[in-house]
Amino acid sequence: MLPILERFYASKQIFRPTSRFALEQLQAVRARIERGETVYLAGIGATGFHNSGVALIEVSPDRGPRIICNNEEERFSGKKHSADFPRNALLALRTTMERIGIGPEDIAAWLGTWDYAALAATVCRTALEEFPASLSLFRARETPVLTSVTSIRRPAAHVISAMRSDFPLPRRSSGCRITTITHGSRSACHLSPAAKLR
Repeated sequence: MLPILERFYASKQIFRPTSRFALEQLQAVRARIERGETVYLAGIGATGFHNSGVALIEVSPDRGPRIICNNEEERFSGKKHSADFPRNALLALRTTMERIGIGPEDIAAWLGTWDYAALAATVCRTALEEFPASLSLFRARETPVLTSVTSIRRPAAHVISAMRSDFPLPRRSSGCRITTITHGSRSACHLSPAAKLR
């Protein structure tokens, strides 16, 4: 199931952290930093179970990684632990980028908070292993977040198109590709030019 989901998400320009694309992007970012360039990385927690949002990180050889902004959607919607697509957070990110004089084309990589292919494969595997009891997972009254299979597919189908509406880029722009990172603290180790390739 995982190889099928990897291909599906890659067709939507959402790549796993172990993909060839992700490793090439990582090497390109490291090379730019080693040449003395400042690199901007954007993170997006597009949707999921809680706390959707976006972040912008500046990485330079002399200062290392520096958080420019970290906008959770709940700050703008007033909805605590919002799992909604972070449209307002993206608009605030665009404003921040304009203020510091960079555009979407200056983002070296977009990083996601979930490995969506692995998450979808886990949900599918669990649903099959626990069938028929697992059918209740897809009922809104039982599990509000997983109201349908579309909530699992939504990141792939919705993230890129929604980002394009806020960040108009060419169809195959590298600025629209999302490389997922394992949720949480591992993102920092991928930013450092001294970090080891896994």
